[in-house]
Amino acid sequence: MCSINGGREAIPLYECSLRLQPRIAVYQPLLRLYLQSEALPQAEETLAAADLYWAGEREHWPASQAALHDQQLRGLRLELWLARDDFVSADAWLDARHAELAEDDYCGLLTGYAQRLAERGRHAQAEDALRRGLWHYPDHTDLYQQHAELAELQGRLPQALALLNRALHLAGQQQKNDASVAPEDGQPRYSGLSGAGT
Repeated sequence: MCSINGGREAIPLYECSLRLQPRIAVYQPLLRLYLQSEALPQAEETLAAADLYWAGEREHWPASQAALHDQQLRGLRLELWLARDDFVSADAWLDARHAELAEDDYCGLLTGYAQRLAERGRHAQAEDALRRGLWHYPDHTDLYQQHAELAELQGRLPQALALLNRALHLAGQQQKNDASVAPEDGQPRYSGLSGAGT
């Protein structure tokens, strides 16, 4: 990745590129560079322009690539709010995403947010975000793992071990459930013999 000075030199090039031909692949690195250089008003304007552009462009992309760009824009939005210390907006926006995102997308966003909060020393707030996620998705192993890392970081080893044990138990349960369904027809697999003489 570019150094901060290299990033500052790259900003005018990205800005020129967007003026000539807007592309989501240019908006995202420009947003990152603005955030790195703490040019928050420019980052906010660029995020609004990226949202507007992406709203009209998204349907023309393959689903997997569109999902990746969606995820990156959501992460950049959170980074902007964190850079502004606007935790109220970030929390409210995250709560609203629960209704529209799939479980893994929401939980991934939430664990990333908790990680960013912890990096800023806001451990209690990170823990609260993870608890809210576990309230919605009590069987999501990534939330337990992130919560365990946070507990360990704060020196609460017994809690970290309990959370990791819960994550391992859930992962084992999920593997059992996945193994009991045949992928080709969706019918349960039987572990015992079905009858004599076959």
